[in-house]
Amino acid sequence: MRTRQVITALVLALTLGLHWAALQSVAWVSMIVRYSQDATLSEAIAQTFDGRHPCALCRIVDAGQKSDENSEGDPLPSRTVLKIDLLCEASRAFLFTHLPFPPFELRAQSGLERFERPPSPPPRRV
Repeated sequence: MRTRQVITALVLALTLGLHWAALQSVAWVSMIVRYSQDATLSEAIAQTFDGRHPCALCRIVDAGQKSDENSEGDPLPSRTVLKIDLLCEASRAFLFTHLPFPPFELRAQSGLERFERPPSPPPRRV
């Protein structure tokens, strides 16, 4: 059961292209470590992300991402897919011609005044 879950997660990650993101992260970390040996950390980070100093792994990731983009094209780009929407019904406006309940006075709605009389004689404890 656990093996199936791991395989499913790996296939999903590969489908989403997360392997390129992981490789790019490894490349960036290794570049920061390598550049920080000769300069300060802030200079190493700037040199890593400026785009002018790519490493070999960065070039591999870039080439791989471009090849994935080119190969993921629609096999039939000129074919139009028609979708039938069975629930496309125009909504109708509904207006009440009369209120389904009698109008209440504001006093009755606020609960400040009661209109019923108490039972006569008052209920007693048994």
